[in-house]
Amino acid sequence: MRNHPGTCPEGRDFPEAMNSMRQLKYLLLSLGLFFVGLSPAFAEEQATGVPANQVILKATGPYEDIAHYAVAKKDDKVVKYLADADAGAGEVVKILSPAEAREFESLRQKLHSAVTGNNRTEAADSAVTIFRMLVDRLDAGSLVVPREVELLDFAGYKLAVLAASSKPDWKAIAKLADESDAWWKAIAPRLADKHLRATVTSAIAGTKQAAEQENLAMLQFGSQMILDLVDMLEVAFKNAKANPAAH
Repeated sequence: MRNHPGTCPEGRDFPEAMNSMRQLKYLLLSLGLFFVGLSPAFAEEQATGVPANQVILKATGPYEDIAHYAVAKKDDKVVKYLADADAGAGEVVKILSPAEAREFESLRQKLHSAVTGNNRTEAADSAVTIFRMLVDRLDAGSLVVPREVELLDFAGYKLAVLAASSKPDWKAIAKLADESDAWWKAIAPRLADKHLRATVTSAIAGTKQAAEQENLAMLQFGSQMILDLVDMLEVAFKNAKANPAAH
């Protein structure tokens, strides 16, 4: 595994680029644009009257938490959120086809086995796999926030899981970075905030560069930036829907 110093597309050293991204992050925070609290009813607002979407969006949360805490090696939190995921599984099964329900239950069994066996990497990977399965079953046409934002959320967690491996799969990382770039390009023109657009573009470019250079520190930073930015994108699209005249 190589960890090259690297340069950004603009020719700057990577540490300088990371500092620039951090500075922009803090600027957005000072403007009240970063980590804006989502409404407790966000799943309902995002679903816009489609019950299946509401169930799916509510169900994805615990799987994100499982992945996060498995990578962080906080086993008590993993157990807590696994219980939350189990509590919502019955409602998920009701909206799936028989074949999808069997796949869902198989993935859940794999997740349980990983947690029971204290295999954190497998637990994190199983959790993000379930998250992706659920996101793929959203009715995209009725969402307030584009499904691509949910896919970027998946990418952030999956990249973090891949980065936590003792032997990172750089081909898989590169493939996911490219997919993330495609998801982002599909929705970027719909975002009015040019500063947020530029920040997301930089973060995704950073993950692609990390994959090319097999730079683990850069990948870890980029994956966390994507996760942070997903929160901002959710708020931006939600606000654009609520106040179309302002966008």
